[in-house]
Amino acid sequence: MTDAPAGPLPGAVTPAARRTGSTDAAGADGSFRPMSGLLLRLLGGDEDETPRAVLRRLRSRAWTMPPLLLSLLAREGVPLGSGSADELRRARERAAVYDAILASVAGTGVRPLKGPSLARWYPADVVRPVGDLDLVAPDEPALWDVVRRLLREHPLEHVELAALWAQGTDHLIVGVYWPSADPLLDRGLNVEVSTFGYAGDGSAVPLRAGLPGDQTAADLLALAEERFQREFAVKDLLDVALVLTSAEAPDLADLVVTAAEYRLAPELGELTDRTADVLGLPALLPERVRTALADAAAWERDRRTRHTAQQPETGEVDGLSVMQRLDAGLPLHGLPLGDLGARPWPVSRYERFGDELVLRTPIGDFLLVGSEPVDPRRPAAVSAALRRKDTACEKERSGE
Repeated sequence: MTDAPAGPLPGAVTPAARRTGSTDAAGADGSFRPMSGLLLRLLGGDEDETPRAVLRRLRSRAWTMPPLLLSLLAREGVPLGSGSADELRRARERAAVYDAILASVAGTGVRPLKGPSLARWYPADVVRPVGDLDLVAPDEPALWDVVRRLLREHPLEHVELAALWAQGTDHLIVGVYWPSADPLLDRGLNVEVSTFGYAGDGSAVPLRAGLPGDQTAADLLALAEERFQREFAVKDLLDVALVLTSAEAPDLADLVVTAAEYRLAPELGELTDRTADVLGLPALLPERVRTALADAAAWERDRRTRHTAQQPETGEVDGLSVMQRLDAGLPLHGLPLGDLGARPWPVSRYERFGDELVLRTPIGDFLLVGSEPVDPRRPAAVSAALRRKDTACEKERSGE
């Protein structure tokens, strides 16, 4: 016997219903209907607010949120003007680009986190807020395969890279950015590919490379992990509400066990409690599951306290050298040295130049730095040293 979710919310949809188009409908008088009413409760508003007022409030919170409300209003029969309709169209096209990228890596072992896999819990004609696409590669060669594909198929604006050492393994995260179709109005597109699923809090919660086998559990834990970076947002609460009130929600007892294994029981408990509180529900989880999650959260908080107490005193990290940061498991950020392009290499390698550390990758070279301001002469000097070394190596190979 599995633990049942709290029961469908108005406007909630199962992935199966999404595929068949069996979702709720409403009138065209401009008032809020079930699905947009759910969003209104998450915003802390009331049904006397006009859609225009709510839309303005959404814009002040997050640039990704307005298309969600516009799609809800269109779904409920509210006529959209030319500007609103075009904004909604651009948001759908943005999501379609990410869907196509995800489809292109199917079968490679690369998996998404959040994004399209959470969007399937929304009604088919509702746009889940989307900014970027997060992908997790099973290893470094798979990561570079994805990055090279992105560089071939999209007009590169810039690339961001970070490297870190954790649990005896080098890990990477690479962000590829390119302009949107309407760059004067919309932010650029961004795909982040990493060799790990969950970065942790930099202290008691370590990096966890692999993802849970169940995709929905992996997505929900990714939402919980966001708490290490920021407060939970409306989008997080809406995702959780739609998933956990669905008849096709994952087994909740298994979800608690997985959250405990991934050191995220406190954050998952906070996320589900917050969602239930905002929605005015007694609880989002059955009592037995809530008790198990609370016990797991208490154990994890105690583990973190003990871990912190056992750690030696550390000084300021800002003064650490690049190698000291790498040895300490702190991230290093890559500054590109010259133009980027595909190389026939499966993986990257480190090279030392005096006190400098360079990551030579299948798409180009990156000077690795900490969080300190960088003298612009440093990248230029290292780039020149790299060119001299490469020229000397080429001459040696050619027998000159």
